Amino acid sequence: SIPQFSPVAEGTIYNTPSQESMNAARDAANGVRPVGNSTYFFNPSKAAGSWIVNNKIYVATIGNHVFYQ
Repeated sequence: SIPQFSPVAEGTIYNTPSQESMNAARDAANGVRPVGNSTYFFNPSKAAGSWIVNNKIYVATIGNHVFYQ
């Protein structure tokens, strides 16, 4: 069976999280929403995201991911 998410397939799900990741998780738990009400995101270097780009509103880019609502 093929895992749905690459961190499971690659085993990186078991890595110790960085401090930056811990801070981001804490912020999310506290209601911080740096991408507003975005419900769509993708990494343009790994996926075209054409449907999202053509049908949704761009909100922000964080790292390698773009977010849309």
